[in-house]
Amino acid sequence: MKPVLAAILLSFLFAACSTSTAIVQERMVISPQRVSFEPPANSKLVAITHTCTCPFTWTAKVDSVRAWFTIPQNFPATKQGDDSFIPLSIDRSKLTANDSVVLRIQSNSYGTDTIMVVAIK
Repeated sequence: MKPVLAAILLSFLFAACSTSTAIVQERMVISPQRVSFEPPANSKLVAITHTCTCPFTWTAKVDSVRAWFTIPQNFPATKQGDDSFIPLSIDRSKLTANDSVVLRIQSNSYGTDTIMVVAIK
């Protein structure tokens, strides 16, 4: 009986000494990270948020110039704070073939992430 009681007391002691704290990774969250425009679609929504309560800003740049996708006409160049309803569009009249661009989002604190924009003629 004594060994069982000792084991129970030790388990309570170790449980009380546990200092496990949840670790939350602070990061920028982009959703979706791939946006496809099949005919006749020419606008969609994306979300750019972050997992912290600190001030949050970001800027957008496109990897390569395309007539059918420009900043700020088709996507905002910069924004402050979380936004789950950011319009992203293409100019279908200037799309001559299936094409894609990479949109680079640079945040003030969380580095760079991307959105792949695919346009289907």
